[in-house]
Amino acid sequence: MALLLIVALSVGFFAGLKITQDAMTAVCDDYLSEQNFYDYRLISTAGFTEEDLQALSELSFIGSAEGTHSVDALVSGEDGDEPFKLLALPDEVNLPSLTAGRMPESTEECLADARAFDEEDIGSTIRISDENDAVVLSQFSGKEFTITGLVHSPLYLNTDRGSTGLGNGSLSGFLYLSEENFTAEVYTEICLTLAEKAPAYSEEYDDLISRYEDEVMAECEKQTAQRFRMTEAFTGMTPEIYILTRGENAGYVSFENDTSILSGVADIFPVFFILIAILVCITTMTRMVDEERTQIGVLKAMGYSRAAVTAKYLLYAGSATLIGWAVGFFAGTWGLPRVFWYAYSALYGFAPMSYLFRPSLAFLTLAVALAGILGSTWLSCRRELSGQPAELIRPRSAKEGKRILLERIAPLWKRLSFLQKVTLRNMFRYKKRLLMMLIGISCCTGLIVTAFGVRDSMIHVGSLQYENVQKYDIEASLSDGSQQEAISNLENTEGVSGVARLSDTQKRVDDALSCLNYIIWLIVLFSGALAFIVIFNLTNINLAERSREIATVEVLGFYPEETDSYVLRENLVLSVIADLIGLPLGTLFHRIVMNRIDIESMSFDVRITAVSYVLALICTVLFAVIINLFMRRQIGKIQMTESLKAVE
Repeated sequence: MALLLIVALSVGFFAGLKITQDAMTAVCDDYLSEQNFYDYRLISTAGFTEEDLQALSELSFIGSAEGTHSVDALVSGEDGDEPFKLLALPDEVNLPSLTAGRMPESTEECLADARAFDEEDIGSTIRISDENDAVVLSQFSGKEFTITGLVHSPLYLNTDRGSTGLGNGSLSGFLYLSEENFTAEVYTEICLTLAEKAPAYSEEYDDLISRYEDEVMAECEKQTAQRFRMTEAFTGMTPEIYILTRGENAGYVSFENDTSILSGVADIFPVFFILIAILVCITTMTRMVDEERTQIGVLKAMGYSRAAVTAKYLLYAGSATLIGWAVGFFAGTWGLPRVFWYAYSALYGFAPMSYLFRPSLAFLTLAVALAGILGSTWLSCRRELSGQPAELIRPRSAKEGKRILLERIAPLWKRLSFLQKVTLRNMFRYKKRLLMMLIGISCCTGLIVTAFGVRDSMIHVGSLQYENVQKYDIEASLSDGSQQEAISNLENTEGVSGVARLSDTQKRVDDALSCLNYIIWLIVLFSGALAFIVIFNLTNINLAERSREIATVEVLGFYPEETDSYVLRENLVLSVIADLIGLPLGTLFHRIVMNRIDIESMSFDVRITAVSYVLALICTVLFAVIINLFMRRQIGKIQMTESLKAVE
């Protein structure tokens, strides 16, 4: 069971973390494909006509093209007037996804932002406020609309709805109206999709966008120039045209940045789980082979070859590995992505998580698990199988006691009690188990330190950035040089096209990084489970190897508490020593992980607080204490008469 569990835990954590970013990206890619999210978004200061749209749609590499209208306007609600983005309901590109209610059936109905409204708002009426200026009001043929449904939009993957020059400077949400409600003769923008497809966030997609970008811009400029040459208003000053890609969409970029945190963690943490699993396997199989050396001798004496005897243990370890891999891989690749998607749902709840199977990852984890476990099993068998049958049938001689270094420090050694001396001697008597315990627990401690350190380095980055570095409160976008007016009055100033409050930006950053808490505690949970299995397995082996010794001290009159202390105290001592080794190890792991986390336009204060070190120490020692309490029952089950029988 220890072998099966350690494989399941290691493979599940490795595969689950490695596939989580891919699974989340696949959900996003499927959603964007289903909603036909734009590849190019064209904006012109003079707008676009039907002729412009037709010309762009006829380009050989364009899959679909659609012109649309969008206007920022104040909308009246229970809390007063709030700024919203009002969009024309599309037919082909950037299709909204319905989460509740129904689609509009008349020009007096609309769809509302699912993050700004709830199901109770369906059926209610909203009104374009009379406080809007005349230019804004003139762009609508109606003012009152009934909400028939709630939607998510691919234009807004996260909670950021953008900035505006209205109200407090931040858009509260979006509304979809029928195309007939917009009076403008030209389109505000044109959105295009390519006929050729590539996965989102891939190099192939970036190359695809770069390949046709210049041609799209050239066609736009050509159409605009022709239109203005045919009008009396043409003076030689041509309107400005902007071509935007998904890389300029805030939600699209934020999704990539936020999920890249998982990639940095997934590249480092699982490796240590695999290494510890191999170490535990070596210890477990060495113990098993040692226990069955007499049986091995009998089999060899009966004529069984070394290969046949080895195959027995390889089959035993291989079957445990295969079952553990199957349980761990499918549970990890199904469960971990859903845990992280739930953690991110406050920011990106636009679609449900679906299961993603990667054959290459399945083959890799199975191959590594089998190679590591079967290789360590073969190494464990090799030494015993090289012996002669007559030698193997005899019981192994008791391990010779040796003096330890502390015994040579007479003033210190004399002050120790009998049980303390026994504990120290037993710790160094079984060097292989000592090494496995120190390596396993120190790595677990290091992983916990790393997890807490990642949190320390990232969770307060919003406060550091927007309170210590960027100390201004409001950022205004100016249309044409009205800076002094904007400074004296950052709202209701002519020439200010948008206002962004840094407090809103900080909140979005803090919300994104708050998802780290789920990741950190999940890593702590897995690291704790790993430490639990390591300590439990090695303690179990310890009890099996020393059953005669334990029975002897009980016969000599040791009380149960003294026997427990005699056997289990070394677990606590080794846990503390391993903790002290694991702290600097965790600092090193933390640096490696933070170097792997690369988020555009954001840097981190790479540090680990004293509290995190203390928490890591407490967690690991607590696991050792819990196991000791559990193992006391195992000591009580040791039969003295059976254990003291000599092997003839």
